[in-house]
Amino acid sequence: METLSLSKIQISSIDQFRTQLISVYRIYKRDKVMPKERREYCIGYHDALLNLGVLTEQQMAQLVDEVNEEIFGMTLAQRQYELDFFHEPLLAESASSKG
Repeated sequence: METLSLSKIQISSIDQFRTQLISVYRIYKRDKVMPKERREYCIGYHDALLNLGVLTEQQMAQLVDEVNEEIFGMTLAQRQYELDFFHEPLLAESASSKG
């Protein structure tokens, strides 16, 4: 049996995470509701890639922004402000009480 080099495993892991993230974001864009179980799976995958040193924080942020740009046409920060913030009344209420 062929053993995969670490770089092939890393590339495969990153590709799998990207695929999962695209899937979650497409559902979110279509339904306007983030699929909780899939989101939690992506968070776990995200954390594993960082904790195992497959990606740095900066590389992860870049990957997430690239996927957000692909699906929503904006970065994660822009999406969170323009879409998430205004669709989550509790977030808007919390922010207005702080400021």
